[in-house]
Amino acid sequence: MTHSKNLKNINSDIDCLYIDSYDVDMLNPLPAAEHALKEFQAVESKINSKSIIVIDDSPKSEQYLPPWIEESLSKLGKTKNDLQWPNGKGMLLIPYLEKKGFSKLAHEYQAIFTKEPI
Repeated sequence: MTHSKNLKNINSDIDCLYIDSYDVDMLNPLPAAEHALKEFQAVESKINSKSIIVIDDSPKSEQYLPPWIEESLSKLGKTKNDLQWPNGKGMLLIPYLEKKGFSKLAHEYQAIFTKEPI
């Protein structure tokens, strides 16, 4: 797991940021979502106009859940209907980026953004 205080020590612009350092529990996604937001905020000043930001484990809807998640839920006696939406690591970061004017390039299981349209 990456700590945001370590990310603050980056001394150069970031061309590509891949957010995937905290395992998400789809039944309780808030801890991973809070961590993802803090990671981004720690390096936000290093994001340049062409930077690509990828947020893993952030399904847009239940349609984009991979089979292994449904299998894991089944082992717990749960189904995808037990999940809250939005869900995943990006549930806080995606609205934050959208509010800041970042452009969404794609969003299925991962969400991909850039600061300026490509």
